[in-house]
Amino acid sequence: MINRDLMVRALQKAPDPTSVIRFVDNFYRAPVEGDFPVEQTTLPEKTHASVIIPALTLRRNSWLRWVFVGTVDYGGGAPDNFRVRFRWGEGGPVMLTTTATVTGAGSNLPWHSVAEFQCSGPPGPATQIRVWLSFTGQPGPTVGLVEASGTFDTSKKTKLLFTMELASSSGTPVFRTLGSYMETF
Repeated sequence: MINRDLMVRALQKAPDPTSVIRFVDNFYRAPVEGDFPVEQTTLPEKTHASVIIPALTLRRNSWLRWVFVGTVDYGGGAPDNFRVRFRWGEGGPVMLTTTATVTGAGSNLPWHSVAEFQCSGPPGPATQIRVWLSFTGQPGPTVGLVEASGTFDTSKKTKLLFTMELASSSGTPVFRTLGSYMETF
């Protein structure tokens, strides 16, 4: 028998009718915003992808998993370093920052990244969120597994942003994000 209240709540949260079953099963793919592919060739920080996190949706022990894929062109000479960031809101606080180092010759070198966010408190203006990031590529960029945590306001609708910044280079590298998706569970 279908629980009518559960179905009504799922329909209210679903961005489209095909998402209902994922909500009922407590699993949902959030729509990611980005004009893919996104290319990074210059120094300033640039948003590669973002996703809207509705107010009060992150609850104690809820998880988000954000998966990214792309390619990079090695700039030549010394290693190219890109600063990876996740921001809670546009221009908002940094949740995690680390450096991805590109080494080795080549262009269109594939990379893959997974970020996992765990909410360890109730929704509100100071919710504890822990972030883990793995970043691998061939032959680079490579970041092992990095972790950070902090308190963030989950009581308001907020954009979660994935940004890159060229930290150092001896050539003209190109960092591309080809696509991403986010799952909540």
